[in-house]
Amino acid sequence: MTVPVAIVPAVILLAGLPFVPLPADSPAERPLSWLGARDAAVRSTARGELEEGLRHWRMAWALNPWSDETRTACASVEERLAADLLARGREDLASGARRKAWPPLRRAAELRGPSSGEARKILLREGERPYGARWLDPDAFVAEEKRQTRIAAGRRAALELGERFVLFRRGRLRVFSDSPALADARTRQGIFALLDSATGAYRRLFEPLLGDGGDTGAGLDVVVFARREDYLRWTEAPGTLGMFLPERRASCFFVEAVGEERFHDVLLHEVCHQMDAVILAMSRPPPWLQ
Repeated sequence: MTVPVAIVPAVILLAGLPFVPLPADSPAERPLSWLGARDAAVRSTARGELEEGLRHWRMAWALNPWSDETRTACASVEERLAADLLARGREDLASGARRKAWPPLRRAAELRGPSSGEARKILLREGERPYGARWLDPDAFVAEEKRQTRIAAGRRAALELGERFVLFRRGRLRVFSDSPALADARTRQGIFALLDSATGAYRRLFEPLLGDGGDTGAGLDVVVFARREDYLRWTEAPGTLGMFLPERRASCFFVEAVGEERFHDVLLHEVCHQMDAVILAMSRPPPWLQ
């Protein structure tokens, strides 16, 4: 079923997202709407305020995900912003102002496009490391890894999984499994690539609406069971192949029924339920979001 674009803003607001006014630089302050966000984006971009322009274009895209105009404008402004930040960072490095160079280069690396790729190459060459959506210096990277190791141990205890469940972790993304399928490094790489892509898409699309409200710091948990009976014992949900359990704050499914050919489809579906709850604070998201 196709949902009319006109009702999307209302659906989002009714689903529990905050009601956010546009900045007062508009001719008349208007409530959050696709046209309002689009107009603010056009004005900000025209003034050369690319960071603000990108924020408004992303807001317009979040309110109307089917608009080719907003999607194209987001990509264009994002690349212009990354190019400007890259140029500033390079200039600071050339002048010896290394500390001054890190913020624009890190911000450029968080974006997408050719300039973002160049910024990432510079950061890697200078010893910076990517950690989720952020870039960290070596000391901060080690400190964050230690913190995430403690969080993972706490999550294992909270999930009450047996010793046979192996933890595979990349940053804030945690996969617990007793399935032989995950013994293959390529399978694990595919899982984390999917999780990285999904969390990145949610962040880009909904960050302008949420501000700092999206709870992504605690990470995401996925439990992959090898056998159906273990899955049923843990979820107490007969008649299901996979699900997100809000009380456990984890997505789960079992390989025995899903099969490796549908592995990624089911994983993405169940993790999206978790991100709806954790990032968007939606217990019952609108059907179009799924």
